[in-house]
Amino acid sequence: MKDNFIFVAGTRPELIKIAPILKLLYSKGYHPHLIHTGQHWDNSMAANIEAELGIEKPEYQLKTGEALKGGSFYERLTYMGMEVRQAIKEIQENNGHSQGIVLVQGDTLSVMAGAIASQQFEELHLGHVEAGLRSRDYRMPEEHIRIMVDHMSDVLFIPTDNALAQIQLELKEGWITGKPYVVGNTAVDITLQNAERVRKEGIGAGILQKYGLQKGDYVFMTLHRAENISDPVTLDTIMQNVLRMQNATDKRVLFSVHPNTLGKFVEYASKGYTYMLDLIPPMETYGIEDAAKLIERYPVLEKRIAAENNNYSVIPIPAVGPLECVYLQSNAAAVVTDSGGLQEECCVLGTPCITLRFNTERPVTLREYGGASVLTGNNIDRIRAEYHRAV
Repeated sequence: MKDNFIFVAGTRPELIKIAPILKLLYSKGYHPHLIHTGQHWDNSMAANIEAELGIEKPEYQLKTGEALKGGSFYERLTYMGMEVRQAIKEIQENNGHSQGIVLVQGDTLSVMAGAIASQQFEELHLGHVEAGLRSRDYRMPEEHIRIMVDHMSDVLFIPTDNALAQIQLELKEGWITGKPYVVGNTAVDITLQNAERVRKEGIGAGILQKYGLQKGDYVFMTLHRAENISDPVTLDTIMQNVLRMQNATDKRVLFSVHPNTLGKFVEYASKGYTYMLDLIPPMETYGIEDAAKLIERYPVLEKRIAAENNNYSVIPIPAVGPLECVYLQSNAAAVVTDSGGLQEECCVLGTPCITLRFNTERPVTLREYGGASVLTGNNIDRIRAEYHRAV
């Protein structure tokens, strides 16, 4: 089993969190296989991330996300699972069907596809990195994925004692049969590594100046979860109140716009929420190829080539790489986000984090447990109070 570690990942957060494991394996003389499902296929989310993280390019770069970008959850899961299974089959044939382990991290569609595909190979075990996290919010597909993958896994790599307690409960109830190990959180490792690289290599030089900002005079924001963007009224409520709160302080908002959120801004602008077009990064801030793809998909963006004065002190920018993201968080007065990964990173960096969710699978990040995050959901009074407290 010396060389038969097979990692399946498809999103930027997964790659960020498996990077420390891959680098450790490299240093020990192992040669892990990496299958990238292509769930994140947009260049703003995927380009050059391996180089930034110091890991090798994937052995298999699938294109399941781009191929089925309009498909349902079940269509994408089926197609992705078949493609991942074929990649694992080729690896196993080349390895003489040696024993090994398939490793998945987190709670994404790629995690589910990798877990299901691994079950077709008797000689392979399944390991789940970040096992035991539970939000109790069963409206979220991520919660179902966490539970099912934990129940399928032979080895559970658990980040916290809180998560261990959950695994022990499900072991007692007979739902889980895998072997649990508390190993800590790779998000802490990679955040510390990235922060050190930013400091040593001067990676942040010029970034704030590019946006006309200074340390501590802005709030860094991301937004992408379905519960916050899939309904126009909910998204409008969040954005209008962010704009109002920003106008009541001297802090500008640097808004890193996820591709899914960008698509919703375009969709809802056509339904009367026209100001949302001003919250889309100018096309000139994307690469030529990405801008062309966006304009082809959303022709209305052809009118948003260059930056314009949107009368808001919100600066929309494309999604940033992991190193720049760490730099921007560490220099911000606060972070406003619905990202679980940023919740964790803020705790490491010591930046106050306003989490636009009503629950979290990461309770150790919360202020009442010594963390940096506070849950507000989309409750306007709570968001406003925590925003002013943070800045």
